[in-house]
Amino acid sequence: MAYRQEQGQQQQQQEFVGPTLCISRTHTNIRKERIFAVFRQLNLGWVGKIDMVPKKIIEKNPDGTENTKEFVRVFIHFTKWFTNNRQTQQLLERLESSGFVHIVYDEPWFWKVTKYVRSEPKPQPQSRYPRPRIDFGAAAATVPTTVPTTVPTIVPVQVLKSVSVSRGRGSDSQNKNKYWKQQAELVATHRHRDHSSVSPTPRSHGSDSESSPSPIVKRSVSVRLFD
Repeated sequence: MAYRQEQGQQQQQQEFVGPTLCISRTHTNIRKERIFAVFRQLNLGWVGKIDMVPKKIIEKNPDGTENTKEFVRVFIHFTKWFTNNRQTQQLLERLESSGFVHIVYDEPWFWKVTKYVRSEPKPQPQSRYPRPRIDFGAAAATVPTTVPTTVPTIVPVQVLKSVSVSRGRGSDSQNKNKYWKQQAELVATHRHRDHSSVSPTPRSHGSDSESSPSPIVKRSVSVRLFD
């Protein structure tokens, strides 16, 4: 009851003074009211807040088994220290020189009390990728425009000839040889006509080639193979 009343009075201020005491390890059955009663009897100062943080550790035995131990870590915040008290002065001096004191709360049980020092935040790991940003000082990049060169589409010249191969005249090998010989002569004849009939065009102003490409001659082909 006394703990709750004093907590209600101290909540109006909420201005803690250092140092903050830390009980690194105590039993899970210890309550805030008991901790407050002990420090009130010691008359060290006004307790403004008590924080209790549950902890758990796993210990390995030599035989390979594991034991789980639970405990509580306690932080005691003060709104005022009674510095005119001799016992308070000794406790603060011992915390500065030795780093800890023992407070016997139930003979022979005691708490190992230290001064809580806030740990500095760990630096954040640097990212592999840089953060995005806007560069207002950079000039706008100009992309040169080039006139695409037109590549003429070459359509293969097809042979206009209907070749009929009669069946039953001579052997098949003779007919095949005769057929392919005729095809070769036809292709050579049409190539000669295409090159001789088209005259080169004189080079025009601004052209990149000596002469324009020859016109494309399209012919349909109808070939009847062996029956």
